[in-house]
Amino acid sequence: MVLVALSNADANNLTRVSNYRQNKKSKSPDTLPRSTSERVFDNELPNGAKTVTAIRQQQKHHFTESETEQLIIDYTENRLTVYQLADKYKCGRDTISKVLKRNDVTVTRSRMDNTMTEQATRLYASGLSLKGVGEHMGICESTIRKTLIKGGVVMRQPRKYTGKVERNI
Repeated sequence: MVLVALSNADANNLTRVSNYRQNKKSKSPDTLPRSTSERVFDNELPNGAKTVTAIRQQQKHHFTESETEQLIIDYTENRLTVYQLADKYKCGRDTISKVLKRNDVTVTRSRMDNTMTEQATRLYASGLSLKGVGEHMGICESTIRKTLIKGGVVMRQPRKYTGKVERNI
């Protein structure tokens, strides 16, 4: 056993954290938040700073069989992105990816099929910017750009910034 000398402030903080943890053990896990990490502040200092007494971590989402099946359907057939699924199931993107991989679903970065590529090509040819095409289709502009280049579309030159802002007042 190692003994460490603590200042009064450190000893008080350690006691406060220990008491906080003891109080939390008596509550059921359902009362803890399922969203992002949350800092619990106790005691405000004169300069406006606060002392952190505990950090509650996000609870892990354990998928039931039916949730896993629905997740796979949402990803493969309904074409929801990992980001959308993470929001829907209130968990992290990594969790979604791990569940999909565990169930032998190939997780791809680019989700554009031939019809989507043709649509993006038409929109870009009509004069929309890459950003505009991406916003219209709900896909990142870098994915649109890579897919169009791969499909043989010649990119327009970006507009040159002249440093002047024209405003109609």
